[in-house]
Formats: sequence, structure tokens, C-alpha cells
Amino acid sequence: MKKVYTLLALAAALCATSCNENEVPFYAAGSDGIYFNYEDENQANFEASVNFADYIVGDSAFLSVPVKLKTLGYLADHDRRVVLKENPVESYQQATIEIPEIIMPAGETELDVVIKVLRPAEINTRYAVRLTIDGNSSESQIGSGVTEKAAFTIYSEETYSQPANWNNVTRFFGTWTPEKHIFLARVTGNDQYTSDASMGESYNVAAVDSIRTYYAEHPEAEKTIDIPLLAISMWSPYQYAQPPYWNALHDRYLGSYNPTMFGNYCQSYNINTINEYDEFTGTEDNLREVNKKAVYAMTSYINQQFQMGSSVSNASTGFRVPFLDELFDEYQFAEPYWWVNFPTNTPAGGTPTGIYIDDYYGTYSESKYRFMLKTMLAVRGNDGFSWGDMFPVCDNFMGGLGWDYMLMPADAQQLIRTCHEMFLSEYDKNPDAYDFTFPRTLVFPDDSGSGKDKK
Repeated sequence: MKKVYTLLALAAALCATSCNENEVPFYAAGSDGIYFNYEDENQANFEASVNFADYIVGDSAFLSVPVKLKTLGYLADHDRRVVLKENPVESYQQATIEIPEIIMPAGETELDVVIKVLRPAEINTRYAVRLTIDGNSSESQIGSGVTEKAAFTIYSEETYSQPANWNNVTRFFGTWTPEKHIFLARVTGNDQYTSDASMGESYNVAAVDSIRTYYAEHPEAEKTIDIPLLAISMWSPYQYAQPPYWNALHDRYLGSYNPTMFGNYCQSYNINTINEYDEFTGTEDNLREVNKKAVYAMTSYINQQFQMGSSVSNASTGFRVPFLDELFDEYQFAEPYWWVNFPTNTPAGGTPTGIYIDDYYGTYSESKYRFMLKTMLAVRGNDGFSWGDMFPVCDNFMGGLGWDYMLMPADAQQLIRTCHEMFLSEYDKNPDAYDFTFPRTLVFPDDSGSGKDKK
């Protein structure tokens, strides 16, 4: 037995020495081949999905899908070409892909291959393609190695869905559509543009400018993207540029281009980047109608700004359109908020406790207001017309009116005296022609609020 153990030990030593000197380059048992290198227990690893809708910015013509390959059998001392075959997937249109030349380097067992998946022909349609090892190809130098790992499926689509936070930006962009979503993401350079509503005005103006530029360069193009045109504050750094269709007729009927006027007009009448071209068609008949609508929008705007804290004078500077003599009788005016909606209760012969427009012009009526506007226009013309001269007031935020904060009380009162004289002079030419009267005596509260200042 002692001799037997000695011989066995010697044989083991000789074997070990021989193996170290002449190691067989054996990697795994079984036939030579290659397979997709993913775990058996997770079948999802044998497929990949790409959605081009997640990569709008940059307008990618393709997306990359990495695929892992691994050899089975003996290590090779030379490069070997691997050929992948494209196969259809039942119930899907076949995705278009590009497969690069695949070479497994000598002495290597694993390789990552990048497959290019081209943008689908149609949006909202899912495509698929199944990759298999093509050992039968004349160019193949290694075939399939593991039957269970011989296929890899790629799904491709460009499917859009409305962002969950779209309601936060509806006023800037209107109704969501896939086409609009793609356009806005590319214009803003941000596929998450809906996540920051504070940038809404900036993105809206950029979108409007981009659309107008495109339509100006492609006048026959169908107009399909409707971005709302907004009433952007005159103080905002983001303003609409003068539209390319604006011409001398627009200047005549709307005045020199003013982005505040333009935006407020558009918001008043739901104008967007599609219908603005019809709305502002530069013909006499059309622009006459636009002028009439603009006058009403202007008086509504002054009301709105007054309620937000502006004096009448200040409010009227942001939105100014010309009155046309031949259209004046067709104009509609929003009721002046500062006259209609504030207390007007100074008793006849009493001492005013505050500023009341009735004390200067009498009870409001639509016919009286129209008369006042028409008279000032006739006397001063469009250039000299002033809402603030007629009504040099602002809201004092204590339930009443205050004098225009840019004026001394005496100066504001003098403006009213001048306008009152102008209206009364015209009225007295034919008082029977009117269904209203004007006060003959003006009574103002004094600076201390305790006395009268009679004309």
C-alpha cells in the first residue's frame, strides 16, 4: 500500500505540472456557439423597448439599444464574425433597425453590440423585431449556442400622452395635442417644459414667434398649431413682436403696433396662432370690424387695469386704438367702472365726503358717456383724447375713489373743470336733443375733506 500511495502522489504531481504547462483553452462544455447574454430567470432581459416620444429634443432619427452577446465552448485564437438575423413578430409591424458588423475578438467571450432603432413611420403605433443568431449565413463564423437564449426582441414606438401637469399650463398653450407637444418641446429645447409654469409666458412668446416665422416662409402651409395669444403685461420682458402681416392699414385702424394692445385684443376674442391670420386680414372691410371690436376691448381693459390698482390715466396708456369718426356711432363701450360701481350719494347742496363722479358729470348713462367721448374726440382729435383728463381718479382701496396718484388734488380738479366746460358747452348748443343733463355747479371735497370747492 505504501508503494501505491507513492505512485499516486507522483502521478498527481506530474499531471499538475503538465496541466500548468499545456493548459487547454476550454471555456465551457458543449458545442461552440454564441447566445444573448441574459439571465434565464428573467425573461424580460431578452427584450427592450424604446419610445421616441421620450426623446423629442434633438429630433433623433434613431435610438440605440445595447445587446449583450456571449460565446459558448472553446476560446478562439482568431476573430469571428457574428451575424444577427431580423425576424418579424406576430401582431406587430416590423421595426426598422440597423445592425453593425459584429466581430467577436480573439480570446474574448463577451461583447456588447449597439443596435440602431430607426424612428417609426407612424406615431402611436408599436413596432417590433426579433433578433436571432444566424449561423446559416455565408458570412457567419459562429452559430447559436444556447437554444433558450437564441432570440432578443426590440419594441419601438413613438407614443405621446398628455403630461399629468398640463392643466398648469393650459392658459399658455391651449388644448394638448401630440403635434403641439412635439413642437413646444423643440422650440423650448426642453421636453419637460410643462414642469415650470413660471416660464409659460416665455415659452408662449417663443412658440408664437417660431410659428409666425415658419408661416411667413411657407405661406401655403396648413396652419395646425393653435397657441393662444395672451394679454401679457406691458411690464413683462416677454412681448409679441409685430406680426409679419401688419401693414399701413393696421396702423390706420389699430394704431402703431403695441404688444399690450395686441395681446389684450387677442385674449378678449380668443385669437390664436391659427385664426389670427383670418382675424387680422388686411382689408378695409375686415379691419373696420376689428377696430370696432378693439374699441370695446380697450374700454374693458381700462376697467380691468383700474380694478387692479392703476389710475384711469395710467390704465389707458397700455391699450390705445384710434376712434374713427365714421364708425363712432357703431362703437360699443364697456361701462366705466369708476363711475358706475362707486357710491354717488352726495346730497344736493351737501358737502362731499369723498370723490364722486356724479358730482361732476351727473348720473351715468350710456348716452351721456358716448356724448362725452364723442365731444372730446371732436375737440381734441385722437392725439389729444384723454381718459385721464375726464376721470383723473384711482381706487383708494378704502371703498372709494382717490385722485390720480400722479397728480396734486388741485390739478386733478382742474382737469375735471376743463372737461366739464367742454361738455357743457357742446350740450348747451341743443339741450333738447339729449336725454341727460350735466350739473351746473361742481363741488369737490377740499384737501381736508371738510369743506367745499365750488366752481
